[in-house]
Amino acid sequence: MKKEDVKAVYCRFFCTFAENNTITHSLIKIMKKVMMMLACAAGLFTACSEQQAAAPVETVAEGKAALQAAIEALRADTTMTEEAFEAAYNQLLEETYQKHVNDSLGLQLFTELGVETWDAKTIKANFEAADTLIQNNERCQRYVMLAENREKTAVGTAYVNIEGQNIRNLDEKMSIENVLAEGKPVLVDFFASWCPPCRKAIKTELPDLVKKYEGKMNLLGIDVWENKLEDIQKAMEELPISWRVIYTGGRENSPAYGYGVSSIPTMVLLGADGTILARGHELADILPALEKVTAE
Repeated sequence: MKKEDVKAVYCRFFCTFAENNTITHSLIKIMKKVMMMLACAAGLFTACSEQQAAAPVETVAEGKAALQAAIEALRADTTMTEEAFEAAYNQLLEETYQKHVNDSLGLQLFTELGVETWDAKTIKANFEAADTLIQNNERCQRYVMLAENREKTAVGTAYVNIEGQNIRNLDEKMSIENVLAEGKPVLVDFFASWCPPCRKAIKTELPDLVKKYEGKMNLLGIDVWENKLEDIQKAMEELPISWRVIYTGGRENSPAYGYGVSSIPTMVLLGADGTILARGHELADILPALEKVTAE
């Protein structure tokens, strides 16, 4: 990514977050590399106006400057692989967070690491050890809940049923349980009409998957976090969705949270008995388990 593009990406990320109150997985991957550096360098990383930082302003400013310098050093190392960069980046954020657990910098780092980096045990321990600045923050509270639910729906656990409206017949209820009753593995795809990577998968990957495994598994779309019903109805006309879709409404009390879904697309593969066999944000995360279960 060019340096002149970085600020534009940052702004686009937060416009999307503000509009949808959620994020797509592809944006998480982009922002893990540029978010902290950008916020520091562009002067966009500020404390919430309604909450006063516990540490002196100088300490927070010094923390931001040190973080910016460290991230610049990571980015300058052209020998690092993407995996090595992400590991070093997360470690850097973790170390900085531990120095700023009670101030605005710590709050921002908690919300980034809490999206999906920390497991349930880690985020819960950090939350309980934090000051009220973090404990009283609704986003931080939600991330703790989501991490716990991801753990409850990890590979090897039993599925959580979701029921909603059949998007093709809103008077009809549809659920994961109904589809599992057909005795085949079920690939559950959490998506939204406004989500670019979701739409890309629907256009370029999922139709071929349906053809390849026809008769061996069922694909079930679960539409989440919509702004209005008309959006998904329009998408159903625009996109090649031949599989069943459950409409679950907006963000408040979304059943997706029961699976700890914090970004989309999220895919969960269920065995015919309802056991969770795989989960991830990309089809590549699911394919090995899908190949195995459909070959049995």
